[in-house]
Amino acid sequence: MTKNKSKNTKSGKKTARSKSWIAAPIAAGVLILAVLVLSICASLETGVYPGVRVEGVELGGMTAIEAADALRESGVIRDENITLTVNMPADNQLVIDAMEAGAVPSVESAATQAYNYGRSKGFLGRGFAWLRGNLGGVELGTESGETVLDEEYIRQCVKEAAARADEALMGSDMKIGEKELQLVKGIGQVLVDEEALCADVMAALQSGDFTGFSYIPEMVGDEGIDLAALREKVKTEAQDAVFDKETGVSDHVVGRDFDLEAAQKLWDEAELGEMITIPFILTEPEVTREWLEDSLFGDELGKMVTSLGSSNGNRLNNIQLACAAIDGWILMPGEEFSYNGVVGERTIARGYKAAGAYSGGKVVTEVGGGICQVSTTLYCAAVYANLQITNRLCHNMTVSYVPLGMDATVSWGGPDFKFVNSREYPIKIKTNVDVDEWTVEISVWGTDTDGTYVKFTSGGWTIYDKDGEEDGYGAVSYREVYSADGVLLSRTKEADSRYYLEDKEEEEEEEEPEPSPSPSPSPEPSPEPSPEPSPEPSPEPSPEPSPEPSPEPSPEPSPEPSPEPSPEPSPEPSPEPIPEPSPEPSPEPTDPVDA
Repeated sequence: MTKNKSKNTKSGKKTARSKSWIAAPIAAGVLILAVLVLSICASLETGVYPGVRVEGVELGGMTAIEAADALRESGVIRDENITLTVNMPADNQLVIDAMEAGAVPSVESAATQAYNYGRSKGFLGRGFAWLRGNLGGVELGTESGETVLDEEYIRQCVKEAAARADEALMGSDMKIGEKELQLVKGIGQVLVDEEALCADVMAALQSGDFTGFSYIPEMVGDEGIDLAALREKVKTEAQDAVFDKETGVSDHVVGRDFDLEAAQKLWDEAELGEMITIPFILTEPEVTREWLEDSLFGDELGKMVTSLGSSNGNRLNNIQLACAAIDGWILMPGEEFSYNGVVGERTIARGYKAAGAYSGGKVVTEVGGGICQVSTTLYCAAVYANLQITNRLCHNMTVSYVPLGMDATVSWGGPDFKFVNSREYPIKIKTNVDVDEWTVEISVWGTDTDGTYVKFTSGGWTIYDKDGEEDGYGAVSYREVYSADGVLLSRTKEADSRYYLEDKEEEEEEEEPEPSPSPSPSPEPSPEPSPEPSPEPSPEPSPEPSPEPSPEPSPEPSPEPSPEPSPEPSPEPSPEPIPEPSPEPSPEPTDPVDA
């Protein structure tokens, strides 16, 4: 019996051990399976883990954006700009952004913290974090005790504020206003304890007390200040506003200075750390930006209008292109205008067409014909604006759109018309081709500083050869400058002009331009130009008799000429004088001249 019992006992132990070995793997498998299930559930969770709360607000299952909205709506987190301000010497301040310093979480950062809870852990850790939230919930606090301050940010702010205070109190800092200079009576050394200031700031942030406080560093000694050197540093001379074609009108500069003796007295009487205000002595410039902008190109200085007469389509096209080239052109004081330089070469590629022109005493057809009417109209406008003419030649033969002696011929590679802006301020050229009134108008705009105006007059006469045959015409023009109240200030000769008769044989072969019914060598001016600001001046041709009309057509005829102005006797020239030699072109130039 005893032996059998012993055998049974051994058999039972073997059976128990066998069951234990079977149960252990099963339990481990169940545990692993449970952990896997939890981890998978955590991985599949797209929102905040269940049971996660911030300041008591349940955020489980929400996205980060939804969690932020919930926290904002609850009001548990102040979603505003919270700062801690520390008053420093010399009106300096140390301003700490509480949120950036980590003292106050933002709504977004709290929502992000809730969303990231558990997700930074490993696969198994996420499962346990998910389980913890489901079992009892997780409270994520935002109290200062759980907040880590950004010490590096705080120290940087303190360092910058201390440097500003040191600089101000050393007398090297100043505030330059429009009417005064402010500076602090400084010291030889400023002791700002940055460590102590950092500790005070961090303590305030940790406690949640953002009311701010004042910090007063230790100040010792007095090195004084060199006010004479300071005066040279802040002193400026008054500068006028100027106009630049590229950048426009510049700012003017108000002159600035201060009374050195009075400033020294203020400094001597001030206490250490006291703000001293030194008044400036201001000098206004003669030309301010506002004045220049209001007056620039605001006055019409001179204008000329000429008739297009019998211009055909090609001639009108050329005149319009030339006017467009010079329209809006700005000349600075002392700058020279070159007609050929601005208008450029007249070519078919640039849109110019063939029209009547003068060459060798006859009328020919050339590309760009007609643009001399633009140079002539501009010439008269420049004279009326009282500008300095530097290069002007008359035509070889008479033109119909201005009186004798008031034209200006041009040709590419040949004669050019030039003038200088001899005024104090910039000028602008404006043009207008009026196809309804059939006129060309060119005006010069600028700044009228004295109200003076110009009368441009001319007189012409017939020239005879040694045999008593008619050989052409001579003319002389004058510029008369008047004061604003009409007093003649000066009268100077503007130019001499010499015109030749057309070559009759050659002329009969020409078809361009169409002749007028009854051409006359005497000038046929357009309506009188009116220089500004004055009543319209009338040209004063000489009283000499005009020659009998020639049967040949003039090169610039007009079927509807402008009314002849009533001539006024002019002291110069005398009847039929022999004209002085002038630099006008020879009677038969080889290069065509645009008419």
